Amino acid sequence: MKTENTALVSTRNYGVDTLRIVSMLMIVVAHVFTQGGVLNAVEEGSANWYAAWALRIFFIVDVNCFALITGYTALDSHFRASKVVALWLQMFVYSVGLSALFRILGTSAFEPMKTFFPVLSGRWWYMTAYFGIIFFLPFMGVLLRSLSRRQASLMVLALICLFSLLPSVYYRDTFKLQGGYHVAWLAILALIGGYIKRFEPFKNTRRRWLIVYALCMVCVCAWKFVSKSTPDRFVNFTSIFPLIGSVSLLLFFSRIRVSAAVKKLTKFIAPMTLGVYLIHVHPCVWNFVLSGLFSPLAELNPAVMLLGVVGSALAIFVVCAAVDWLRGLLFRLLKINRLAEIIGDKLTALAEKVIK
Repeated sequence: MKTENTALVSTRNYGVDTLRIVSMLMIVVAHVFTQGGVLNAVEEGSANWYAAWALRIFFIVDVNCFALITGYTALDSHFRASKVVALWLQMFVYSVGLSALFRILGTSAFEPMKTFFPVLSGRWWYMTAYFGIIFFLPFMGVLLRSLSRRQASLMVLALICLFSLLPSVYYRDTFKLQGGYHVAWLAILALIGGYIKRFEPFKNTRRRWLIVYALCMVCVCAWKFVSKSTPDRFVNFTSIFPLIGSVSLLLFFSRIRVSAAVKKLTKFIAPMTLGVYLIHVHPCVWNFVLSGLFSPLAELNPAVMLLGVVGSALAIFVVCAAVDWLRGLLFRLLKINRLAEIIGDKLTALAEKVIK
């Protein structure tokens, strides 16, 4: 019989990989709505306005899910400096490559500091925040494995109440989490994701979590459409309803059974999701390609508009994934991953020497 202190066997969860893909698609849809100009173009109070905001709200769990998955998958994985180096090299290639391309096209100025130091300059806010917690993740695993279920549950409950529930009720960014665009919020989500992997709460439930997710999003929609004074109270990552909704999706996807065909497809696509983000959120693509590009969709009837938004997001996803696949192929041909391993090993050896 497995006790709660027994280490979990590390196996790949394809349901979680599927959620990773779904979450990134949600992120792209959100960006079609915002940077793409659809939300700004719809007339407030119109059928299109209600339809656009409803879909945007149902997808507001996107970033939370991605951060929860980080903690979930990191619990049983071993930290390797080579993975951090490989991630930085991927970011560096896109930062320099896309900046150079748009500079050649004459559409943007070349900013050396931001281009060559993408993490420190905050070129991608999520990646900068992620690098802020990446070295904390192994210690998170040690912490969760050392706590009893009761202790860990109390800790997670305290985090949720302190950083999500109370600010949602009080409607004030008391802890300066900037609506979730902050390293501290990603750390909290990673810890919750690790807790879910470690202790498997509500283990005998699955389908009902989709209902919980839907109910949470309906509550956010209802408040957005009815409230006159604070319509955006719950329309951010740190609010209690999006948090519960994102946790519900992780609980659901982590327990679904995936067919062999879906496993194969998921295994192929999931590694490209980060590339999808890095490419379409790169400042040059963001400002010179996506800005206002999809605002004409706001003039269509609601159903066609939503189909157009999702279709546009799928097109962006596919194009960016294809580019990242080519980047991965080039990395393999040039043995960049081997270079990352060499650099990572040397950094690890240096760190161990300093510690001694």
